[in-house]
Amino acid sequence: MDDSAASEGSLSSAKLTEFSWPSEIENGVEEWQRTKSFPFTHMQLANPPSVVNLSTEDCRLVYHVCLISRDLESSDSTKFTTWAHRILEFVKLGAKYDYVMQSLLALSATHLASTVKSAALDQIAFIHRGNAFRTLSQAVGVLTQENSDAVLAASAMLSWQSPGWQTWAALVQGIKTLCATMQPWKAQSSFQDFLDDRMYELGILPPFRSTIPGHEGLGLLEGSIISLENTMIFTAGSDEQEKSLRLLLDFIQNLRISPPSTNPQDQFKALHPIRAWVIWLPVSFLHLTDRSLQVLVTLAHFYAVTLAVQLYLPAPGLAWYPRMRMVAIEEIAREIDHLKAAADMEGIDSAIGLMRCPREIATHFRGRLQMAEDAHLPTKIHRLDEDISMADSLALAATIDLEGATYLDA
Repeated sequence: MDDSAASEGSLSSAKLTEFSWPSEIENGVEEWQRTKSFPFTHMQLANPPSVVNLSTEDCRLVYHVCLISRDLESSDSTKFTTWAHRILEFVKLGAKYDYVMQSLLALSATHLASTVKSAALDQIAFIHRGNAFRTLSQAVGVLTQENSDAVLAASAMLSWQSPGWQTWAALVQGIKTLCATMQPWKAQSSFQDFLDDRMYELGILPPFRSTIPGHEGLGLLEGSIISLENTMIFTAGSDEQEKSLRLLLDFIQNLRISPPSTNPQDQFKALHPIRAWVIWLPVSFLHLTDRSLQVLVTLAHFYAVTLAVQLYLPAPGLAWYPRMRMVAIEEIAREIDHLKAAADMEGIDSAIGLMRCPREIATHFRGRLQMAEDAHLPTKIHRLDEDISMADSLALAATIDLEGATYLDA
């Protein structure tokens, strides 16, 4: 963003007239502002965000994302998600670094906008992203071990919200450069598992894979259709799960009928629904219910099918937690096995049977990932510039984000 004053003016003028905040958030923020005491004690933050430094709208956005953390932590469900276990670290870093807070506020607004279809919230998210890009670019110019976790957290959150292929590719290239820079001190990083993942360095398919583009992933998708149909029967009566599974099944069938070209930008556009599903669906499902079998089996199928889709459309490279989705499937499978051993509950045998397909896809993906690690293959990311630095990546991503998603997806 070129003009911070203009951004701040736009932010103050973006009115959420068509959106009513939930009373829990409004009341909670009023109490937070009155007492100046951070309300989410489960986070045990020594230096939590100060209400004095946040506007009322910003406080509400922070409160919203902290509610997600609280609810998932209370039901021990964060292990079934791909990113929610990081909220605590994001809030902690956001209290110290403005670019992390701006990225987090944008993420919170993006989530709310997706659930209530609010154009004003979309605008709020857009403005916070712009503020984040501006201050993050400044931080990259003085990158140190001390602020590297914050830079990584902000970059990751921005990549999850990127409106199109070019923004995402630029951010991923920046993250890849940052991860390489952080390797000497990764043992001291709060994101060591992320740095160890090497998801931005490695491909997932060995060089001797089928010469037919996506052939391997298509076979996995074909095999998942029957399992999805049976899962829809299993979740009958659970409207949210049934509706989501129908959307997933329709997505697969449309992909089979009209696949995109081999161009990475076209494939990224086709993969767009996956981002919303992977990032927000687990949070929504686990927030609504106390880990029912129907929810766990549904989530496992979403994770599995989206992994298969990315094998089918490999051109954009790794995106949106492929390894974390694989691990989440394995965690769900262990949870269901534990429930079987502990309390042979109704429907448990059906759930175990339905988990066969997600388990197979997770196992297949783990094998392919291990082969790639053994071969030290580079990620199949079509970079915009082979020698682009992290600072240049952020500047490019910010410029493209400002131009808007409509241009990118044209």
